Amino acid sequence: MEKSSIKRENLKHNFLKQIIIRADYRGVDEVEITQILPQIKDYLNSQNYVKYRTEVAKEIDFQLEDPNTDMEFITKSSNVRQTIVHVFQNKESGIFVKISSSFVFATIEMAKYQNCLKYCTEIEEIINYIKIKAKFFELVRFGIRKINQCILLDVSKLNDYFEDKLFRLYNINELTQSKTFQSKDCFAIKDLFDVNLICTIVCGEINDQTPAYQVTFDSDIYLLEEHCLKLQDSFSSTATEMNEFLFEIYKEAITLPFLEKLMKPDFVNNDEINGVEKNDWI
Repeated sequence: MEKSSIKRENLKHNFLKQIIIRADYRGVDEVEITQILPQIKDYLNSQNYVKYRTEVAKEIDFQLEDPNTDMEFITKSSNVRQTIVHVFQNKESGIFVKISSSFVFATIEMAKYQNCLKYCTEIEEIINYIKIKAKFFELVRFGIRKINQCILLDVSKLNDYFEDKLFRLYNINELTQSKTFQSKDCFAIKDLFDVNLICTIVCGEINDQTPAYQVTFDSDIYLLEEHCLKLQDSFSSTATEMNEFLFEIYKEAITLPFLEKLMKPDFVNNDEINGVEKNDWI
């Protein structure tokens, strides 16, 4: 079997822990958000969002397109202002939508696998409501981020599960001494999408005694500035395309034997790996 032949529906298990779908925009003020809020509330209530609150957050103005920006420098030098954030919580715990005058995003904490495209549609609908009221609305970034995470109990088995081109330990003893290993990569797809990959291994313990290693594969695909125009005519198909690219990147990050294990209906967490969950459609 080759990785290219494996489809999303073939996988019976996953270790996806969080999805973040985010749109950033400009040309909108808080008054316009307040005016359109009743319609947004009605829509989100129809999508099973049952709780609402506001919070005040500090917003940092910076260049979103630069993944290598020094955040410490930004925090010290940029204009920081407070903004009102409208927070909606779904009746399914762990699902939130947050809306401000500069962004809207959904966070989905995973208990069971969920298709992110449903939430992309919700973001699209909210954007459409805002565009009706905000005549100077301009989308500057749209992204889908997926955070996969599991626990390895034997770090020497790392490359039995994860490809060494992304997760490579030159000296296992170095990890236990430094506690954390992390690598970052940024690249473009089709001169259209940008991708950030962060691979992290954190050394710790479970049950206060047993050594354990939290392995995180964090992938973020996004459109910037003029490329966001692609969303105006084909939001759904573009979001689907982005999601498919994330799946291909996911397959490249983990080994074929691990993928084959995830395809089996009887995968069991064992003395090598924990944190793998069964998909809802099993």
